[in-house]
Amino acid sequence: MVHCRFREMILSVEELPSLPSVVQKLMSALQKEEVTAQDLEHIVATDPAISSRILKVANSAFFGRSGRVKTLDQAIVLLGTKLVQALAVSVSILDILHYRQKVLDLPLETYWFHSFAVAWTVHRLTQTVSRGEEDPGVAFMAGLLHDLGKLLLWIYGYEEYRKVLTSLSTGDMEAVEAERRVLGTDHAEVGGELVRWWKLPKEIEVAVRDHHEEGSDLALTRLVKLADYAAHEAGYEDGLRSYGARQPPRLRSLEPLSPQGLETLIEGLRKQPGEIEEVARLLLGK
Repeated sequence: MVHCRFREMILSVEELPSLPSVVQKLMSALQKEEVTAQDLEHIVATDPAISSRILKVANSAFFGRSGRVKTLDQAIVLLGTKLVQALAVSVSILDILHYRQKVLDLPLETYWFHSFAVAWTVHRLTQTVSRGEEDPGVAFMAGLLHDLGKLLLWIYGYEEYRKVLTSLSTGDMEAVEAERRVLGTDHAEVGGELVRWWKLPKEIEVAVRDHHEEGSDLALTRLVKLADYAAHEAGYEDGLRSYGARQPPRLRSLEPLSPQGLETLIEGLRKQPGEIEEVARLLLGK
């Protein structure tokens, strides 16, 4: 369980907005077995800012359709309903979390580069190695939000979180170990608590909370753990973790990848930093 003081801290953050109505509608649609492109277009079109960013993403070099996607329905056909749902929810959450960016010296751009790299990698893994057991939209959101707790601890526990970074610079431990020693909790627990508070799907809450644990029974959690490790190894640091050891996933946590598959995953990420950073900037509205 989350350390009492930090649990109370997260739950008492009254200035943190609730998820907007468009997200509530999208999350409701996400729970349905089938969502048509028309259903999704109708929901997303109610928010011009989200629609605009999804169109820009669809036209990015990452998806190879530069300037050729003119309408939201074309973007949905290109990207697929599940990914568009996930992108739309993600844009709204990014806007919510961005509102404090000028208060402290948050390295948000680097943080979101890492988060998008993990999100995209988890999304791809659901399509290539998990035999369709996980919803790719849910997987994308779990990847994007996996380090949400770091952002919350940085914003609302700024002085104490700097102590965590200091302890990492003088030792050889992982970030979660340093967080537990200094704070009595870690970013995974705090992030999972906020996801639960927002009432996002249970699989996302568990993946966020447990992505540093070994041997999880939840396949999505293992995929997020693998994607997080691969993104760090490929050079996508999160900006909040300047120091710290990083232990390779144990064999149990590698499932359903092989060690060779993990290396291939890392090499693939290393080849496309520009494209990944472009999409992350577009999602951030830049």
